[in-house]
Amino acid sequence: MFSTVWAWVLLCGVAAVLAYRRSVSKLSGIPLVGFEVKDPKQRKGQYTFNAPGIVQTGYEKFKDRIFGVDTADGVKLIFPHRYVDEISKEPGLSFQNSLDEDLLIDYTYMGGLKQFALSTFKREITPHLPMFIPDFISLIDGYIPNALTESEGKLRIHSLQPA
Repeated sequence: MFSTVWAWVLLCGVAAVLAYRRSVSKLSGIPLVGFEVKDPKQRKGQYTFNAPGIVQTGYEKFKDRIFGVDTADGVKLIFPHRYVDEISKEPGLSFQNSLDEDLLIDYTYMGGLKQFALSTFKREITPHLPMFIPDFISLIDGYIPNALTESEGKLRIHSLQPA
C-alpha cells in the first residue's frame, strides 16, 4: 500500500511538471505588444477595436523586429516589411491557407475560397468597392430601423457618409 501511494504521488508530480512545461510560452524570445493590460479579455478586446494603433505601437517600439500581438485567435506574429518578399514565397503561408485555418475547414468540411476566386476578387472587385458605398449605405439605412426592436424613446441612426 505504501508503494502505491508513492507511485501516485510520483505520477501526479510528473503530470504537474509536464503541465507546467506546456504552459510556458513558446514565444519567450519574441517581444509582445499590448500586454501591459493584465486582463486577457480586455487585452484581446483592445486589439479588436484598435488593431492599427496597436500594430503601429509595435512597429515604433520594436522597429525592424518581429513582435507578437494578443488577439481573439491567440498571439499573432507581426513581421516587418523587409520580410514580406521572403514570406510570400513560402507556400504554407498563403492567403488561402490562412482562410482555411480561420474557417476550420479540416473540421467543418465546408470548402474555402479557391485561389482563382481569391485572385479574381482581389483583381476585379477590390478596386471597384468605393463605388458600391452609396448602395451599401442605402441598404443599411433601410434595414436597420426595421431590424431593431421598438424603443420607448427616439432612435436616431447616423450612417457613415463617404468622404
